[in-house]
Amino acid sequence: MNRSVWARSGMAAAATLMLAMGQVGVAHAEEDSLSLKIANALRGDRLFMRAGAIFVKVKTKSGDTYDVTGPVMTKAEFEQMTAPGATVVRDALVARGVATNLATSINSNLAVNANGLRLLVQTMDEQGLTALGTPPGIQAVAKESMGTAGFSIGAYLGDEHTWAVEAYVLAAPLSTSVTAKGRSTVRVDDEKVEYQQPFGLQGQKIITTKLLPPVLMFGRYWGDKTAKFRPYTGILATYSIFYDTKATEALNSYVGGSNPGDTTVSLKNAFGAGPMLGFKYQVADGWHVNFNLGSVKLKTQGTLVTRNTYFTRNSGAIEDFGRPDFTRDANGNPVGPDADPKATVSDTIRTGESLFVGNQRNANIKAIYDQFGGVAGVSSLAVGYLRGQKDLGTFVRKADTTLTTTMFMLNVGHDF
Repeated sequence: MNRSVWARSGMAAAATLMLAMGQVGVAHAEEDSLSLKIANALRGDRLFMRAGAIFVKVKTKSGDTYDVTGPVMTKAEFEQMTAPGATVVRDALVARGVATNLATSINSNLAVNANGLRLLVQTMDEQGLTALGTPPGIQAVAKESMGTAGFSIGAYLGDEHTWAVEAYVLAAPLSTSVTAKGRSTVRVDDEKVEYQQPFGLQGQKIITTKLLPPVLMFGRYWGDKTAKFRPYTGILATYSIFYDTKATEALNSYVGGSNPGDTTVSLKNAFGAGPMLGFKYQVADGWHVNFNLGSVKLKTQGTLVTRNTYFTRNSGAIEDFGRPDFTRDANGNPVGPDADPKATVSDTIRTGESLFVGNQRNANIKAIYDQFGGVAGVSSLAVGYLRGQKDLGTFVRKADTTLTTTMFMLNVGHDF
């Protein structure tokens, strides 16, 4: 894949350069043919090439990750499972080979008991939630720096070497990664004491990708063409091509992927342009050192697809449905409407795991909970059964991100 991407990138950059060079002859004679213009631009005394290093600094501004295909589970589905006489949990377990008497017992305790899934419905009512999807406040942060080697070709657009166009036609791919950040939440323990729960993926690597940034530069050189030192200013444009993008297993597990590789990620290619400045220093006949820097903003979008979704007690997302932190007074005491220590969805789920699994005295029932991933797993199984599926299905999430990149280029060049 590298070769084909490189071929397309190099051909596109070279074609752009050739088109730009083809405009030179207009100033000399309107009747010149296109071939004559290109020939003039390709005169040996106007061409140059450069090879060196490209270093990129990146600042990330990310929007929150949001659901595209809707929430994973809804309160209406939980209400259907906990309605008087409902047997959804029992039927889902029996369909997976669990003995009817054991499945009936779990259905009675988990779905019908007032402290079972009904308590989760009550908590969702208190929190004003109608569904559970992607926890709020999750953002992506690109790696702050990356570097590679590159080779460019260029041409001056006149005998005075005042204007020039240059294109990077070959460079090693940039490898980078994305980490996650999110909000910590306020949780309540069994003693009704509140504490801060860190975001489950905070600082963890969630995406790896490779990047090809074909670059085209158009600049104005200052001073006489024979001067040793010549500064220049101009514009820089790039079309960033993302490929070989992969989700890490940490991300896959967090969003409920049942198997390794159930979560895939794609990043939208992005175009950007911005200002550039630099200088050229002649060190010997035909040879020079070149340095320039430019700033480009790239707007991209990440699309996350998780197949075979199935949450268990170990799925990180269920831990991040707590309350946002509340305002505190000068003494550090919580104030405002969010200060009331009500249980959150995450608190209720954790309590359920302790109540129905951790304190379970029936070894056979405990084994069933363990087999299917605790209360969260049995609930996922039951919701999937309601939908006529073996699991919760496939879900798509997206996040919009702006990358402000500062590109530093240090090269050794040769004028022909």
